[in-house]
Amino acid sequence: SIAPRYFFLEKMLTFVLTAVAGAVILVYAKGSSKCIQWWELCVLVLIGIIAYQIPEIRLKYRTALMQMNMLSEVTQFQSIIMMQMFIPDITVIRILLTMEQFAMIFRKSIQDCINEYSYSLFDALSNMKASESFEPFRRLCDNLMTVDKIGVIHSFEEIVQDREHFQRQREADTY
Repeated sequence: SIAPRYFFLEKMLTFVLTAVAGAVILVYAKGSSKCIQWWELCVLVLIGIIAYQIPEIRLKYRTALMQMNMLSEVTQFQSIIMMQMFIPDITVIRILLTMEQFAMIFRKSIQDCINEYSYSLFDALSNMKASESFEPFRRLCDNLMTVDKIGVIHSFEEIVQDREHFQRQREADTY
């Protein structure tokens, strides 16, 4: 988990800053003639800059982690669709119900789409696409919209190429 790692860094940085501040206060409290050296001032400024940047670095890390999780979930959806696309009489609603069972990040959008499905399939899928900004998920929604026009197999032909691309990208990221 991410939280314990950041908690440790924050505690360590707080401890270092407290120690440095305490040392500076002690030197001046004694009234000694010792001055702060130039390198000590540089270290203090550097620690302050690093401490100031920690929240931004943390947010960037969490954003990157969320993007990876979203990509992983879309890849999982593609695997589900690839398994179901050759089943006779498969429908969009059955695909959505299966996707909902395995969804974590996109669960709310998929549930809303399933709830709106009885009114209009195209509007429900359009609303699901509009509610998410992640491009691979939006492409998946586009494919789901074309199922009624050209069939499941033809709608998801590009999934095989997308999946191979994501697998190559993931292998490149791990090395």
